[in-house]
Amino acid sequence: MDRPTQEQIKEFWEWCGFKNKEWLNNPKHFYWETPFGNLFGELVPPIDLNNLFKYAEQPLVDHFIDTTSTEEEYRKAYYDFLCTWLRNYIWKEPHDPALALFWAIYSIIDKTTPYDNRAAPETLDSLMGIDSSKDLFPYSPEG
Repeated sequence: MDRPTQEQIKEFWEWCGFKNKEWLNNPKHFYWETPFGNLFGELVPPIDLNNLFKYAEQPLVDHFIDTTSTEEEYRKAYYDFLCTWLRNYIWKEPHDPALALFWAIYSIIDKTTPYDNRAAPETLDSLMGIDSSKDLFPYSPEG
């Protein structure tokens, strides 16, 4: 996979809650404010696993909560997302798990990239030797 463009990186961090603000009302100088209200600096955070889990995890969970209506749908959406990350990592970015995670999340953000992973679980299950006819994550609301 290609490295993300500056525009894609900017769009990604804005989706995660970062805001680009003027420094002391000076239109020539900007800084990034984190979703927690802290000053980050002139550059957005680097794409690494620490920053992705720190800043992108909650918006991702919120996305799944907003787009699903049942526990089963939520689990399936999250499972599909994890399969996308693993597929990216195994086949497209074997040396950079952070970049694979970035692209998995970006596929959700980018409206022009369809988020359709219906074939991913079967592909990964067969790759990993898992019997997909069995429920890997049994869930019972009764406990």
